[in-house]
Amino acid sequence: MSGMETFINDLAARPTPPCRAHCLTKLFLTLAGVLILYIAAVVAFYLLPRPDLLQKFTQPLFAAEIISLGAVILSSAFGAALLAYPDGQQKPWALRLPLVAFAIFVIVIAFSWHMAPSLPTMAWDGMNCTLCITLLSLPPALFMSWQIRRMASVHPRLAAMNAFLTAFAAAALALRLSEATDSIMHLTTFHYLPMLAAAALGILIGQRIFRW
Repeated sequence: MSGMETFINDLAARPTPPCRAHCLTKLFLTLAGVLILYIAAVVAFYLLPRPDLLQKFTQPLFAAEIISLGAVILSSAFGAALLAYPDGQQKPWALRLPLVAFAIFVIVIAFSWHMAPSLPTMAWDGMNCTLCITLLSLPPALFMSWQIRRMASVHPRLAAMNAFLTAFAAAALALRLSEATDSIMHLTTFHYLPMLAAAALGILIGQRIFRW
């Protein structure tokens, strides 16, 4: 008996019907809730908030950057939750939300390049930031991978891409709220461009992570 036949027989033998659409909301809220609590805990108890954080939120560019980055996190988490199901809950339009959110984020960053001063920073300091974000992204990435692996994704590469992008963006947001650095050159090079590398890594290894 093949693995697919075994899986079908297991589904047929269940005494209750499989999880319906409301489970998508539950999965998304679980992912989003854990991410929000993780970011808050890292900022409050580990990295500590930057001293001028409240004042920075009065600046439109900073507020737009944080809001658009938050939209990337939530939309990617929703995409990962959708892709955890074999049929994507028949919501193909929702898979475009991360692309829209990321495009808005890129526009905000491009506008910041145009309007804000871009102060260079040492490459070593920048690599420290990238390493810090990478390490901070590991717990949410592992948690999201565990949640998705329990489901039956037939798009493992896309699911892993969304999960890894979400985790890295969440870690980048935590560091942005903590590090008193406003050089858009530094932020783009060492905080935000590596998000693309995280998404690419998900595409490369997603088949291995979510094999079933």
